[in-house]
Amino acid sequence: MDSGVTGHRLINGVTRRDFLKYSSAAAAAAVLPVPDLQAANLPSKKDYSKYHNRVIILKNCNIVDVKTSTVLRNSSLLIENGKIISIGSAKAKNADDALIFDLKGAYVIPGLIDSHCHMTLTGVGSFKISNTMANVRQMDRNFTNQTASGVTTVRDMGSIANILHMQIGKVEKGKMVGPRVVYCNRFLNVKGGHPSITLSDQGFWAVLGGLMVDNPSIHFEDIEQLKKEIAPNLEDGASFIKLTLDDKSVLCGKKKLPVYSDEMLKYIFDYSQTNGVPVAGHHQYRYGFTRMLDYPISSLEHVAVDEELSETEIKRFVDNKTAIIPTMSVGNLMSYPEFERFVPVHLKENGFVENEQKIRQEYLNGAALELEEPALHQANNEYARHYSMHSADELLERKIIVANPVLFYQMLNTGRTNINKLKEAGALIGCGTDAGVPYSYHGSIWYEIELMNRSGFSPSEVLKCATINNARILYMDDKIGSIEEGKLADITVLEKNPLEQDNITTYRKPLMTFKEGELQYHKNPLKQENNTVCI
Repeated sequence: MDSGVTGHRLINGVTRRDFLKYSSAAAAAAVLPVPDLQAANLPSKKDYSKYHNRVIILKNCNIVDVKTSTVLRNSSLLIENGKIISIGSAKAKNADDALIFDLKGAYVIPGLIDSHCHMTLTGVGSFKISNTMANVRQMDRNFTNQTASGVTTVRDMGSIANILHMQIGKVEKGKMVGPRVVYCNRFLNVKGGHPSITLSDQGFWAVLGGLMVDNPSIHFEDIEQLKKEIAPNLEDGASFIKLTLDDKSVLCGKKKLPVYSDEMLKYIFDYSQTNGVPVAGHHQYRYGFTRMLDYPISSLEHVAVDEELSETEIKRFVDNKTAIIPTMSVGNLMSYPEFERFVPVHLKENGFVENEQKIRQEYLNGAALELEEPALHQANNEYARHYSMHSADELLERKIIVANPVLFYQMLNTGRTNINKLKEAGALIGCGTDAGVPYSYHGSIWYEIELMNRSGFSPSEVLKCATINNARILYMDDKIGSIEEGKLADITVLEKNPLEQDNITTYRKPLMTFKEGELQYHKNPLKQENNTVCI
């Protein structure tokens, strides 16, 4: 589910959509210097600077080759100036000056990549004025959480652009650690299309907030307005275009949506081809999937959940070399049990979904608490009350705007079937969390990895999805995604071999994260004697 579809009305609060929706106060807090208060309790680059060096050696490690799904055991890795220089040998002209990390048999994999997330969204579906600073703190924590989870690169699929650039600036200046960010700025949206909400629809506070921060989507009415908006949105380093493709709403009670005309799509893809800018598209319905079979789209986000895809459609998709990022964990997290009385029996009463409900509850009562501001997590728990009180149509009638959980039960059923069909047909499949939407917290890539595994992906397949496949989807596989000489030294260190099924949970607590050869995170205290650091 993409940004902008997750607000709702609280009895003692106000609605929220993409953080800024009803509160200029929150917007002001986000763009003024107030967030620098976080510096005292969030890790910065200087916190790890004593472990930085121009030459670094990782020794006594097992290096995982994600391309061949093999392990180079009892090996070493030489890093100079942020790049991998040699594998299996730690010899260098200036090796005497190297900083050596003794990994004592730990497993080295490429830095993980979250190829679908929203870095300025805080994972909460409601907003209260009293939670303003919690939202501000959470936007910073999004970056540090990702790093602590072993992620070194993210693809932001639509954010509040000026806040996103402020956050990226903090990372670049060393004020906090965080992954590199590939982004689209705002996504292109036909007026009234997904997520079918504009600032003016929300009233005074939304419009006032919009004066202070960017709208995460561009709502255009015709081809001429589209032509005026597309190029400026790619300024400031944006490297792809984001579309929304569904003809039906994901919101409770809402139905049909306006969609791009053929003329609009022709212009967008002509612009894409001429300027070498890839296009990614949100879809959760078969309509969006099949319509894009006629266009050179680079990737589809999420997975069609309403109908099974035909073999012909799947073959065309694979032949088009389009990638897909399923974000399966959203199906788990947003299949609210409070709403299940309205869910068809066949979607909820099967072994897979019943098991996912148990795992969901364990996560929300446990690991999730480490990733989210307590007040925001509590707000999400309050969010579920609406599902227990009203049907989808009643929610709309009461102007309570929430996503329809039936879609996400479908994701765990038909969506799972479709993604496995695509896998077996040889589609390029990535790994993304959709972090930033309710209950999907930044730093939870392990949760997506484990669910992909439970959904039918082997440990080696899901590791490829989260590394080299994602790098290919981001057009960065010449720089990241695998441990190879000449690539950036983006490295995640795990305690156990991730290629073994029994070790699928090893991603939950990475031991270390390096980005371009610089230590960004370590789980356990490190011991340094002279030029050697032991984990």
